Amino acid sequence: MTHVERLLAEAIRAARQLGYRVDRNWLDGCGGGPCSAAGENWLFLDYGLTPGEQLNQLLPLLKDNSQTYGLGLSGELRAVLGLRKSA
Repeated sequence: MTHVERLLAEAIRAARQLGYRVDRNWLDGCGGGPCSAAGENWLFLDYGLTPGEQLNQLLPLLKDNSQTYGLGLSGELRAVLGLRKSA
């Protein structure tokens, strides 16, 4: 597993901790991303995208959620997100 794949896996776990249901599938280049449907938060990731591109889809979702600060994220993911270490 590459460095980017490890960060992607951690970011997916974080999204799940924030209440997102994650669906990874072939979306024929549609890109995917977060959405809400039937009262649930979903995150669609396209297997057609590289792990780095999938990670880039996830980063805004994590950055924009204030609850992300309370998650036990690795220092690497915190740095990628631009988050300071929690006190």
